[in-house]
Amino acid sequence: MAGLGWEEEIKALRERLRSKIESLKEAKYQNIDNDRCHLIEGLADIELSLGSLGGNATTTTTLTPTINEITTATDIAAGARYISIKNIGTSDGKILGAVIRPGKVVDFPFSPVSSDRYVAIAVDGTNTKLEVMEIR
Repeated sequence: MAGLGWEEEIKALRERLRSKIESLKEAKYQNIDNDRCHLIEGLADIELSLGSLGGNATTTTTLTPTINEITTATDIAAGARYISIKNIGTSDGKILGAVIRPGKVVDFPFSPVSSDRYVAIAVDGTNTKLEVMEIR
């Protein structure tokens, strides 16, 4: 964006972010299983772009993704920036007391505010298997 004033740079960056968010929303609802990684990469890209709105485009944020399988009742620790939970088992599981059927996915998306974090989330994978993808 060289050659543009800062106001024009911000306007152009916001437009790129809006476009990226819309394409990610479409991908999320079309085929979440195949697009989960693409969605996470895109959201991380948006997070980094939002950081450049503050005028320091060279600042990067280190995000740590993890994938775990849960087969008991437990809490996902507080502090995650993104959480996706998929029931990969054959029986119902629970998230915050609500039933998640086999094959279903529940996403807790990124916030555009980099300091936002999720509280602990109660899950129950007893008699099934929940795949939990987190980014911290």
